[in-house]
Amino acid sequence: MWKYVVRKPMILYETIETIFRYVNGRTVAKEKEEFLKKYGNQLSPAHLERIELLCSHLEEVYQVCEAIPESPKLAYYFQRWDMNSNWLHVCLAKLMIYSFFDFYTTDYQEALDRTYEDATKSLAMPVALTEIRSAALEFRSLEPGEQPISLAEQLDGIKIQEQYRWRLYKVLSDYPQAFNELRQLIDPAASALEAVFEQLRPLLEPTYDYWQECLERYSISELMRRMTNQDLEVHATDISINVGIMGFREMIWGYGNKEETCYRICIGSFLSEDTCIDRRAMSNERICNLLKVISDSSKFEILCRISRESSYCQEIAKEMGLSTATVSRHMGLLMDAGFVHPRKGKNRICYDVDRQAISEFCETVQKTLLGENGPSHCG
Repeated sequence: MWKYVVRKPMILYETIETIFRYVNGRTVAKEKEEFLKKYGNQLSPAHLERIELLCSHLEEVYQVCEAIPESPKLAYYFQRWDMNSNWLHVCLAKLMIYSFFDFYTTDYQEALDRTYEDATKSLAMPVALTEIRSAALEFRSLEPGEQPISLAEQLDGIKIQEQYRWRLYKVLSDYPQAFNELRQLIDPAASALEAVFEQLRPLLEPTYDYWQECLERYSISELMRRMTNQDLEVHATDISINVGIMGFREMIWGYGNKEETCYRICIGSFLSEDTCIDRRAMSNERICNLLKVISDSSKFEILCRISRESSYCQEIAKEMGLSTATVSRHMGLLMDAGFVHPRKGKNRICYDVDRQAISEFCETVQKTLLGENGPSHCG
């Protein structure tokens, strides 16, 4: 078993993130201002100093983007999608790359080649698209005896605007063509950015050291619980952390292979173990979106069923008279809401209710509607 921090920037990831922020007007100053507004009182003086030092050297990154030729395709691939979420920063380019990227390979050319190879292999297999999660497409293997459905039907189950659904359809129908088009857009920037990020490596050494100490101090499940406020049981034998320079305050995590022996975490350069990326944090908009999820009778029934007993998608589908694909899409939304978590069974994925998450959600709704101290009574 090994646990370590990758001490080099992932140039493909950094290129995608840099262009995404440039296209959407996300300056370094704006990223820093929003981060400090939310987390500033939690940060140590040393942490604040690291952020200030890093930001003072990142303006050159945006100067590279200014040299990219104007093209409608740049907005097509990098314009942020409206996903009704404050934390889900999605664009077409991210979905194309992050859905198949291993978040381990630092070399730009090797990462491109591996991403393309993994994408073409995955899309040629009998899989089902279930959800968009952490700026990536979520696929699952078909259950034994399950009949594949068309790509158009799979995309109908994803809650996105019609214009985005059509873009995804075109990309997944001809991934090689879209990949080559995207590559032509980002290649010139990647070459220039690689030199810039190489110069930043000495500034990142204290950050790399910090995360290596965290890996030695905590189990990976404990660290993820501190940083995400979620109980994520990680059983992988090999753990790696990458620091996403241009990811700033974002985190991406998950298993790096189908055998679930490797676990990859990409942590934004602004973050620490005490800056909790709580995706269950509740704005009024978030509360309303979660209420919409469980107001659907099928999803509510699924929650009720697995609250009584853990179950598989195929079993639930049979009991409810739904297709396995439909139940899988419902389950993806319930997991995204934080109400359900998966657990690896003998040959399939089993699902359990996250009782703590549901309890906290109900408590939050009560406090929001009735006041922090509960209902008040007159006379």
